[in-house]
Amino acid sequence: MNPVRLFVSHTSQYGNLAKSLRRSQLELKADSAMDVHIHEDMPGGQNWRKWIEESTQTAAGFVLLYPHEDMDMGWPNYEVARFFDSKGERDNKVVWIRNPSIKKLPTVFEPYQAYDASHDGIYKFFKEIFGDGMFSNGVPLNREVGVLTSSY
Repeated sequence: MNPVRLFVSHTSQYGNLAKSLRRSQLELKADSAMDVHIHEDMPGGQNWRKWIEESTQTAAGFVLLYPHEDMDMGWPNYEVARFFDSKGERDNKVVWIRNPSIKKLPTVFEPYQAYDASHDGIYKFFKEIFGDGMFSNGVPLNREVGVLTSSY
């Protein structure tokens, strides 16, 4: 199986959340390779618009981190537009993880299912990615995720 590529959209002020999410996903040791793109991993001197274009166009899923409703949505809106600019050749899967106290949703993300950034919401997010194959066409990436007797 080819690596499952995800693009995690966030603003710079929430870079630590993105790094933590990426580290957690990679620690779950998927049966196949997983590639999680966050802009903090972009090498110096990189053309960042080209990097966003390539990273979003090759991603199987787009994950928005939305911890605060006053977050500047300029870059996340740009990135999700690049993700959708795929000429209809793939199923565009967009999810977002939000602070449970947020009442106002960002307009472009309203049609997509959100996960609360709570214990239950994060658990469901990881179970659906790894156990249910949300971004891998229903193929589980690690069947142990979500099994109560598993160390995962």
